[in-house]
Amino acid sequence: MIKVILASHGYYSKGMLSSLEIIMGKQNNISTICGYVDDNNVEEEIDKLIKENKDNELIVFTDLLGGSVNNIFLKYINNKNLHLIAGANLAVLIEIVNIIDQEDVWERIKEIVNKAGKSIVLCDEELIYGCSALSDF
Repeated sequence: MIKVILASHGYYSKGMLSSLEIIMGKQNNISTICGYVDDNNVEEEIDKLIKENKDNELIVFTDLLGGSVNNIFLKYINNKNLHLIAGANLAVLIEIVNIIDQEDVWERIKEIVNKAGKSIVLCDEELIYGCSALSDF
């Protein structure tokens, strides 16, 4: 089974899940870790989550490449069942949730992540100068 973990500093991961569920409905295979709130020990939460899911494929989204939450997950990067995506955003999450049940899921995830940079656009330049970024979607 493939499970998705959203992990962030603060409540960003819960906010992403809330937004995702508004758009796509209830998601049963997604968990959140909100780091550094309510005196939680992020490292212990992550370690527990990894141990509980040793028989599942994990797609982990973290908020910030090189941030402490991401760095804790990097300790587990050699686990063959862990796939770590840093710089999580709602657009990428929606796309990945939509393809989780497909047979070529790992190739598709690579494509989605590679395309993600094109979704960040300075809209005033896009609209004023007629750049082509919007035509890619």
